[in-house]
Amino acid sequence: MKKGLFKREEAAALRAEHFLKRASSMWKAGDDIDLRKTSADLELTLDEVLPILPLMEQAGYMESAGEQWRLTQAGWEHGRNLLRAHRVYESYLAEETGLHPGEWHEEADRAEHELDPETVNKMAQALNRPRYDPHGDAIPTRWLDMPEQEGQLLTRVEKDGFYRINHIEDEPREPFEHLIQTGMVPGLMIEVQILTGGRFLVKWAGQETVLDSASAAALLVTECDPETGKGLPGGVLEDTADGAGVTIHSLSPAIRGLERRRLLDLGFVPGSTVVREGSGPFSGPARFRVRGTIQALRPEQTRNIFIQEENA
Repeated sequence: MKKGLFKREEAAALRAEHFLKRASSMWKAGDDIDLRKTSADLELTLDEVLPILPLMEQAGYMESAGEQWRLTQAGWEHGRNLLRAHRVYESYLAEETGLHPGEWHEEADRAEHELDPETVNKMAQALNRPRYDPHGDAIPTRWLDMPEQEGQLLTRVEKDGFYRINHIEDEPREPFEHLIQTGMVPGLMIEVQILTGGRFLVKWAGQETVLDSASAAALLVTECDPETGKGLPGGVLEDTADGAGVTIHSLSPAIRGLERRRLLDLGFVPGSTVVREGSGPFSGPARFRVRGTIQALRPEQTRNIFIQEENA
């Protein structure tokens, strides 16, 4: 964290930086900020945000105009640098570590206050300058500009069909964590059926779930050609019975970095035949024969390895 940034307790300083990060993603310097929306996005009450506004004004990051509050240019730049650090670091965690996806956000929240722009630039270069983080959020460039997010909210979809997930909003946390647990991930193609009451039936790889409006509002999607639905996977390796042989369709976009490279090296590639040799006790690793060798895979791996439809 920048030394002397706020002359108050660390909790207030962290809250202020999270506010700057969120505000800079939605408004430019000089724009009137919707304090209620920003507070709600951060899962804070307005009463929790109001005390930190004078702190940010004193630091030169915010300015007041009557009852309105605005980012200064310095505040916008600081917020964008925090946002860039957060999203680059999440990309690093996804590609270079085995950390569970549910832990990326919390770790990045911690690291963003400690990473300086030069370190972030070097990290981004080592990752081949990713344009989007693992959740599909655009990463600000080193010049802090950021492209508009493509797609539409799932809640605004007006017809049944096939869609690709572009982005999963990670704030508020509850809908995000629910979607991650179900297997949703940017890049995943889904079949959507609109239900009553703001609900949506979502299907992919032999799986299905019903999303309420809160979870659907966290998904940004683009419509796909109906023809693309014909070659979608028929199931997941986790559901294969002992002794059964199946053909690998693809790996879920949820499998990234080191883990993805390892599975491909072991032979879990599209078109490979895999036989389930046995299941481990107490939902432990299951054994699979691939390329003449036996490999043990954890349940969280097998549910993200997609298989072809039988007789496909």
